[in-house]
Amino acid sequence: MRLPDLMKLDERLLIAPPLLLILLAVSLLGYGYVTTGTPLELGMDFRGGVAVTVTTEEAPEQVAAGFEEFGVVGVRDLPDGALIQFGPIDDALKEELESSVSARYDTYQITAVSEVFGSELQGQALTASVIAFLAMAGMVLLLFRRLFPAGTIVVAALGDILVAAGFVRLSGLQLSLGTVAALLMLIGYSVDSNVLLTSRMLRGRGTVSKRFNGAFRTGATMAVTTLSAILVLATVSYVAGMTILFEITAVLFAGLVADVLNTWFLNGSVLRSILVREGVEVS
Repeated sequence: MRLPDLMKLDERLLIAPPLLLILLAVSLLGYGYVTTGTPLELGMDFRGGVAVTVTTEEAPEQVAAGFEEFGVVGVRDLPDGALIQFGPIDDALKEELESSVSARYDTYQITAVSEVFGSELQGQALTASVIAFLAMAGMVLLLFRRLFPAGTIVVAALGDILVAAGFVRLSGLQLSLGTVAALLMLIGYSVDSNVLLTSRMLRGRGTVSKRFNGAFRTGATMAVTTLSAILVLATVSYVAGMTILFEITAVLFAGLVADVLNTWFLNGSVLRSILVREGVEVS
C-alpha cells in the first residue's frame, strides 16, 4: 500500500499529533511535580538510599515483606533473586539491615548512596543536560544560519526529550543514571534525523514533495532499523533482568517514536511553509 504524500496533507493534520503528544507529556510531568515535588520519580542514584540484592527462589514481594521495618521503597525481580530498595537511612539502621540480611540469606550484596552524593549527581546530570542541549542548538544554528529552521530543530529535539520523560513518569520508571543517559542520547539522534530533513528540504532541488519524499525514504529506513534493534534489545534485557539496560532501551524507544512525529510531521510542516513562502511548488 502506497503511503500518502505528507506534504499534500492539511498543515493542521501534520502539526496536531506531535503537539498533542508533547502536551500530554508536559501534563504528566506537571502532575508529577505537583504531587511529589519532582517531575520524575528520583531513583536511588539521585535521592540516596540503600539497595539490597539477594539470591533466592522467594518471590520479590516475600523478600520485601521481611524488611518492612526498614522502609522498603521499591522491589524488583531478578533472574536469580530480588532487588530491594530503601530510602536514606543512618549508619545504625544500616548496620541492623546488614545483620538482618546476612541472617536470612547466604548470598547478597548491599549498595549505599548518600543523600549528599545523590544531590551532587542531580546537579551534575542537570548541568550535563543543559550543556548538551545548548551545544546542540549552537551547532544547528551555525550549520544552517537561519533562525527559524534551526529553532524548529531545537523544538523537535526538546519534544523528543519531553515525550521520553513523560513516558518515564507514566510507566513508573525512575530517574536514574541510565534514564539520564538515554535522554542525552536522544538529543543526538533527534538532531541527526532533523538535520537530514532540513538539509534535503532547504538545499535540495525540485518540488517540496520531491525533496521531502527523498529525505523520508532515508529517514524511514533509519527509524525502522533503529527501532527494531532497540525493541529486540529491550525485550532481551527485560527477560534477562538487566535493569539498567532495559531502562535505557525503553526510554530510547519512546523517544524515537516521538522523533518520527516531531521530525516528519512537525518539522516537515514548518519547512513546507518556509519553502512555499519562497515560491517553491508543493508538487
